Amino acid sequence: MGRTKKQLEDGELAQCKRFIAWRLKQFGEQFMIISRPNPPDFVLEFSGKQTWLEVTDVFFDDEDVDWQLSKISAPRGILENTDDKFINRAVEGLSKKLGKKSYLPFFNSLGKGFLLLTGRYWLIDDVLLYSLQQALRQSLSCADMGCFKEAYLECYVAGLWQYGMIYPQQDLIEETTN
Repeated sequence: MGRTKKQLEDGELAQCKRFIAWRLKQFGEQFMIISRPNPPDFVLEFSGKQTWLEVTDVFFDDEDVDWQLSKISAPRGILENTDDKFINRAVEGLSKKLGKKSYLPFFNSLGKGFLLLTGRYWLIDDVLLYSLQQALRQSLSCADMGCFKEAYLECYVAGLWQYGMIYPQQDLIEETTN
């Protein structure tokens, strides 16, 4: 089934707005959306300077995209090794984004941007989150084009959106917002 272009754009906008709200709450930084060139997903302004933001979803699998976004959830078969599959997809998603050459024009004109990976997986708990963090830390690609100054993982855990820096490597998942 897949997502329509409007659903994709609406989801990206929601991700961007949560990221902007979190940056304001955590760091007192007020970003404003300037444009949506695609790629990157957003050009932002902060204190008279422009930067950019790329957002991406990480689902358990392609079927999970349709299942999570449908108005009426269809029954699903047995889900085996779901945590491992989700972690592998997150690692693949990060590696893919770090190695994309299509960000180079914005890197060259605006400098390094931000990357936000949103974990769309209903079974995330603190134990899985720790495993995910470790896998992302260990997976930083040698194909990294150097276009991002920071990358964050956004996950919905225990009723809150939680954020943690995954690039460059630092302590992860400690900040929360509603």
